[in-house]
Amino acid sequence: MPSMTVGERIVLHLSQYTRHRESFQCPEEVTQKGISERLDISRAHAAIELKRLKEIGEVEERVAHVTRAKTRRKVYFLNLRGENRAREMRDYAKEKKVRIIDPGGEFEVVEGQMALNVLKTDINLGEARAYEIILTNSEIDLADFKREEKLQAPEEKEPEDFFGRREELDYFQRLFEKENPRIVIVLGLPGVGKTALAKRIPSLFDVPCFYHPVKEWDTPELILGSLAAFLEGQGKKKLRSKMDSILDWNEVSRILQRDLKGCLLVFDDCHKSKKMETFLSIFKDMDEFKGKIVATTRVRPFFYDSSDTLLKGRIEELQLTGLDSQGTQELIQHIGKKLDQSKSEHLHEITNGHPLFLEFVLARGEDRARTDFESYLHDQILSELSVTDESTLRKLCVHRYPVTSDAVQGTSSLVLRNLSRMLLITEEEGSYSVNPSIKSVIYSRSDPRQRKEAHSLAADYYLKSEDDFERLHHLIEAGRFPEAARLCLKKGEELAEKGKAKEILEFIEILQPKVKYTERLSQLEDIMRKIVATQ
Repeated sequence: MPSMTVGERIVLHLSQYTRHRESFQCPEEVTQKGISERLDISRAHAAIELKRLKEIGEVEERVAHVTRAKTRRKVYFLNLRGENRAREMRDYAKEKKVRIIDPGGEFEVVEGQMALNVLKTDINLGEARAYEIILTNSEIDLADFKREEKLQAPEEKEPEDFFGRREELDYFQRLFEKENPRIVIVLGLPGVGKTALAKRIPSLFDVPCFYHPVKEWDTPELILGSLAAFLEGQGKKKLRSKMDSILDWNEVSRILQRDLKGCLLVFDDCHKSKKMETFLSIFKDMDEFKGKIVATTRVRPFFYDSSDTLLKGRIEELQLTGLDSQGTQELIQHIGKKLDQSKSEHLHEITNGHPLFLEFVLARGEDRARTDFESYLHDQILSELSVTDESTLRKLCVHRYPVTSDAVQGTSSLVLRNLSRMLLITEEEGSYSVNPSIKSVIYSRSDPRQRKEAHSLAADYYLKSEDDFERLHHLIEAGRFPEAARLCLKKGEELAEKGKAKEILEFIEILQPKVKYTERLSQLEDIMRKIVATQ
């Protein structure tokens, strides 16, 4: 579930009071005291955030008479930049799809505008709080709210605990030792640890670091405002001086190129805003950029191509997969579970070291964890797949080894590229395989008929590629037992000579009750047992 910073909540709150900007007497809600009470934060926290919002040019401060106050007090209002930021958040919320669950348990997926009306009229929430609920939730259970109830603000998240990733940390520690890459794109599925890594990276360097968790409503202008405040803190005020006028992006590019020398910029969850690609592309084309950028995302961006990654070397991709066995052990110990080596290895194997899946298993048990993890991946990525996308994944997930596009005949290269961009499949030298972290999820989401069809296609693929062992495996899984028996009798001894005698024995045990070649299969079984005994 996404969270909102206190600064973003203040912007939404103040956006309700724009009409009072020039008023002689202002409501208490635009004072530090009023803001802290409405948002349920400390007065000190409100003061710190208001100071920061003034520094990045989104809030203005003046002194005015305040309702029921005996003396004039400081009041705060959004300026044009702040209003634009609030509008971006509100527009995103209105268009967002939200699942509303009524007190009786019935649900309906609606647009944010309708959800906003429900929260304001049925639940009697204030406008800013209603927007906040929509921005931070994809599902809203009305039974959780009481009319006119004061809701608690979301807690600030503590930095994620960090385990393993020694190779990745070693890679980043050497980042400033050479000119390229200037941009590192960290790719990974949801829950694999991208944010934990992004928050850890700044601690590796004694250089000015800028960390920005990307939000759905972020625009290049909003991020630039935060960067201007960051640079101003370094004593570099040129960018800040340009923020109050119409931006000349060529001049902005020159300022960034000069003032970000030796700095590290970390942008986390870049997939959340489509406009992040526009912002990052600015740095790709700077010839003299001497800073470093790390961007995490669950979707491979469009703003660069192979000439940037392979030829110029300005951009590198780092694919974040599951933890190694040592990282898995560290996570298990941190959670407080005492498991023997064999049990730890089993958990590492079934979860592929995926940190979130591993936490699910440790907290809920293997069976429930698998169901919950499948639901999580469905909500995060699989629900966005087209029928063609999911069909292609079903065909690929039955394969135990990478295969060429012939294994999914009739599937366009565009579909394969899109699945690769979403990190659901990997492509290497013209061969494709399903990401190990979702392979079992895709397979379990297929019904028995779909699985048999996929295995049958795989069996035909291996007939063409002349891989008898894989063909035999898929014929059995597809229920094509007579063909499997004939192939087993024909190629069994040859495959046994290649070290597959034990597997052939297992195939024979499956086939004997299902086909008429029982006597010949029994003879082959005797031969296999003798071979296994000598191995």
